[in-house]
Amino acid sequence: MKISYLSTIFLLVSISFASCDQTTNNDEATKTDDTTIQFTRQQFEATDMKIDNPKVRTINNTIRTNGYIKPSPDGVAKINAVIPGIINGLKHPEGTYIKQGEILFRVSGREVVNVQNNYVKACSDFDYAQTELERISKLVNDQITARKELTNAKNNFKIAKAEKKSLEAILNLMHLDPTRVEQGNISAYFKVPAPIGGYLSKVNIDNGQYVEPQNNAAIIVDNKKLQLVLNVFEKDIRNLSPGQTVLFYDPDRKSDKQKATVSLIGRSINQDTKTIPCVAKIEDIEEKILMNGMYAECEVITDSREANALPQEAIITENTNTYVLVKTNEEDNKLTFNKVKVDIGSTSAGYTEVKTKGLKNVLINGAYYYQARE
Repeated sequence: MKISYLSTIFLLVSISFASCDQTTNNDEATKTDDTTIQFTRQQFEATDMKIDNPKVRTINNTIRTNGYIKPSPDGVAKINAVIPGIINGLKHPEGTYIKQGEILFRVSGREVVNVQNNYVKACSDFDYAQTELERISKLVNDQITARKELTNAKNNFKIAKAEKKSLEAILNLMHLDPTRVEQGNISAYFKVPAPIGGYLSKVNIDNGQYVEPQNNAAIIVDNKKLQLVLNVFEKDIRNLSPGQTVLFYDPDRKSDKQKATVSLIGRSINQDTKTIPCVAKIEDIEEKILMNGMYAECEVITDSREANALPQEAIITENTNTYVLVKTNEEDNKLTFNKVKVDIGSTSAGYTEVKTKGLKNVLINGAYYYQARE
């Protein structure tokens, strides 16, 4: 069986940390007491250990949470048939990019024709009511008829006008020209165009299917208007404010972090998750591959500061205490390190703030071999 180089090194170092009462040679690392450890030069170089001093780094205080991608209110459109009818002319599958105004499908049926016929009748009734109102108004002015007749004529005119306007509004929603319909140009169907440009994220209909106005026929999402919704716990909401930077990423691709900016702080708590939904505007969204409903891990940067820091792997944690290994001596073929207790702060981008002053010659790479021995 093949053993990898790293496994061989790890085995070598693990064996080298044998108890002090065992016979040692120049190739072994030795624990001289509870806080001191020695490595041979060969071990130090073979395991690629490194020594350095704390350096000034930018440390971010963050709120860690999760969220999801969803479109802004003007970035999503649910498509419905204005009146009942039969679907035909549907040819775009889910995932298709649709331009604004592009025809999605047609709706035909008796109801479509009836609306147009009713409009023609309403136009005739309106013309008659208007003529009657003018005639009776003249008779009243000439004192030939009673004012009661004028009142009735006005009421009939208002009713006829309202009926005509309501049916005209329906025809406009059906994208049929009321003037053409009034002239007797009756269509057997009406077309349903896309109200916005975007991708068909859902298609709930088939050709030949009868649909009602309450049936959701399709959904279009404009991916240029996607936003990040953060689920922020109540204890963290006071540290959140518009303008803060958010780093978010797919949990399976943590190294591929994307940026957003907090734009809206929620004002109510979701009783199911006990979190407050907040909104962040995604930067450079046209260059990203994002989808409606995508889950994301999020880090909200609440503030930043400059501080002395060490690589996170240099920090040794034992129970509730934290330590680093500091080189105290180098002679012959051995390097001696002391385990020094340190006070740490926040960790950001792989670096941990070290509040303890005066640290030098810290083992920044290879401290995990010490932890493996423990």
